[in-house]
Amino acid sequence: MRQLQQAIINGDADSLYRSAHSLKSSAANIGAERLSLIFKQLEGFGKAKEFAAAKLLQKTLQHHYQQVIVEIRKILDQS
Repeated sequence: MRQLQQAIINGDADSLYRSAHSLKSSAANIGAERLSLIFKQLEGFGKAKEFAAAKLLQKTLQHHYQQVIVEIRKILDQS
């Protein structure tokens, strides 16, 4: 996540694309489909060098990321 956020801040399209691609797959692997879709959008923004659009998506990303973290913690607490 830090790499992705830094890529958006620094205008690094390649790093944005690679980070989003990796995170997209990781999110899908744990069943976080909405989060995976957001990373897919960011992956496309990286490819197209659309940093303004990526910045606009950051709040939504943070919201869904935090939701996933909460759910993971609940599962771990049950173990």
